[in-house]
Amino acid sequence: MNITVKIKMTKEYYKELYDEWLKFRSFKKWQPLISVLLIIFGIIIFVLFNSSASFIPLFFVSFGIYEFFEYYYARNKWLKDRIASNITNNENTLIFEDDLIKSNGPFSNAEIKWNGITNTIETKKELFLIPENGISIYLQKSSFDSENQIKLIIDKVNSYKEK
Repeated sequence: MNITVKIKMTKEYYKELYDEWLKFRSFKKWQPLISVLLIIFGIIIFVLFNSSASFIPLFFVSFGIYEFFEYYYARNKWLKDRIASNITNNENTLIFEDDLIKSNGPFSNAEIKWNGITNTIETKKELFLIPENGISIYLQKSSFDSENQIKLIIDKVNSYKEK
């Protein structure tokens, strides 16, 4: 196996990465729903108990509003931090070989053995490689030459999971 994938770290790449991570790798996707439920719960408590417990409903409503705005603020802050980094608009190359994966970026080079990848998540747009420590390696499917290359990588990871 010798598959080379080049990834350009652009603003669009970061947006897609965050959105796909949110959808497939994070519990944060539930934050807006939970915040709305907190607000509704606070309102129900206020209606049921009227003014006898005004602090409690105010707490739930306030916390729900905070969580709702924090959800959108966190995304914008994350994107802003990535776009402001020195790696933006640079290219990272991943080389998938028989015994390891090499990463060559503008500021560092790294190698990881295949048995260090514990899982993969394939979606319509991307492939996540998940190392032992929980970090996600995000690969856009458009970076590959063919679907067969993606299948080879998934099969390689799965072969180590079975051992």
